[in-house]
Amino acid sequence: FDHGYYSGGPEYGDPAMPELPGSGGGSVDKSREGGGAIRVVADGHLAINGLVTANGVNGAVNHGGGGSGGGIWLTCRTFGGQPSGVVQTLGGNGHSCGGCGGGGRIALHYETAEQAGLPVPPVRFAAAAGLQGTDDRLPPLRRAMGTLFLSDARLLEAPLSGKRFDYVTLVIPGMAVWTNTGDLVLDDCRLELARGVSLNVTGSLLLTNNAAL
Repeated sequence: FDHGYYSGGPEYGDPAMPELPGSGGGSVDKSREGGGAIRVVADGHLAINGLVTANGVNGAVNHGGGGSGGGIWLTCRTFGGQPSGVVQTLGGNGHSCGGCGGGGRIALHYETAEQAGLPVPPVRFAAAAGLQGTDDRLPPLRRAMGTLFLSDARLLEAPLSGKRFDYVTLVIPGMAVWTNTGDLVLDDCRLELARGVSLNVTGSLLLTNNAAL
């Protein structure tokens, strides 16, 4: 790239089976590494009460690009946790006018029939792309937010607030329409529906506290 302007690591991999780590930025010596790969298989209940991360690293000096977020693949019978639980695959920031890394992949597989009998856990998921470098002399190289695969739409039933979904593209098998009866309120959440999925809200749609849909 001209002017020592290196791209950030791109997002890639299977949203349902994110077994690959993230990718590094566009320069070996100036850019930085992508996030790693985490695989957890639990025979019973899996509770996330702390921080689970596979984040890309920020670009280094001389316009280095940030690495993309890695992959976190969780499989369990049932899933739970506390608001302190965070699953995170953030892209790294670009340095100067270096490009940002894309968000990573998160997949949560659980037994849908058994999960339906439990309260919706307030665990938070985040897969934002990194920030473009601050030098505005060149056009930005933007990357996409990461993905969150869920076995069904059960986790969307609770109030969508407190960064429970923070810059994630939802991938839910078999869901062509997200239907919400009554008002749909997003408070401090930022999410995207997968390509081809439509939204049906019978009441009002309210976005507050920097929410985005």
